[in-house]
Amino acid sequence: MVLAKTGKNVFTSDNIMFYDTAQVYFQFMKDRKLTQSTTTQFNNGLYPGTKKVNLEPMPVRIFQGQDSAMLLRSNFFANEVIKYGSSISGANVLGNVTVRTRTKSKAEQLDEKYARGLFSGGDAYSFDVMSDVRSQSAMNALQYLQGQLPGIQINNATGGEPSVSWRGSETTIYLDEMPVDAQTLAGIPMGDIAYIKVFRPPFMGAFGGGAGGAIAVYTRKGGDQVVAPGKGLEMNRVPGYSAYKQFYSPDYSRDDPANSQPDYRSTLYWNPFIFMDATKSKTKFEFYNNDASKGYKVVLEGVNELGQLVHIEKTIQ
Repeated sequence: MVLAKTGKNVFTSDNIMFYDTAQVYFQFMKDRKLTQSTTTQFNNGLYPGTKKVNLEPMPVRIFQGQDSAMLLRSNFFANEVIKYGSSISGANVLGNVTVRTRTKSKAEQLDEKYARGLFSGGDAYSFDVMSDVRSQSAMNALQYLQGQLPGIQINNATGGEPSVSWRGSETTIYLDEMPVDAQTLAGIPMGDIAYIKVFRPPFMGAFGGGAGGAIAVYTRKGGDQVVAPGKGLEMNRVPGYSAYKQFYSPDYSRDDPANSQPDYRSTLYWNPFIFMDATKSKTKFEFYNNDASKGYKVVLEGVNELGQLVHIEKTIQ
């Protein structure tokens, strides 16, 4: 992006068009300390528009002889109760029923998010690494698990050739449900790990019957990623144009069974890209009408070559 200085401490960049929101990163090259102490404002130059607020509440009207669907349904069930209620004898009325629900723990939520297939549920120890402060002092998952599980033996977790065994049998290790060795797991920093499951032996999903159990380590996904703190560049968000909508437009020239359905579209034609200039002052377009309209309301909005907004409405009978 090339910036042009248009005034004192004012910079602009033309011919940039984007939708939704853009992230602008900036830094003062001569004196980078100004980045932290200077107030910066970003403006996309677009007309902010106005918001019309209707302070008068909308009245709810029920016309005589015209019930809503909800009232009709309520009346139907009420009449059924009156009709059959008196004829049913010996009926028992169900007493009060108390329904209890249980909120899932964070470990259960992580298990649903990360574990799949044979790794989902099961007889296993679960560790919510992201919420455990002990993980901050561990170099890797093997050191983190040392001393936390009865019967499991972890050797050389932080140096040498690591190994993991349970009841004298080698423990199978998985990283994101793919088998790896202990050395590979020892090289994964704890900041990249979200969830750990340790399956008691035997783990039937492992080769050889899993006599030594299994350790399943899951790395963080998108929403769980943690950005390491650092100086970096300052950033500001600038809103752009709203993304244009797409309206349904049938093609009645084709033999399509859907074309036999009634057509009550309120928007018959929508085109966000109509370009006109001095050499092209007219344009032609075609569209299919619906089954009810007898007139058209044409709304034309755009921007001229001077950047001025244009809004024209016309009704055609």
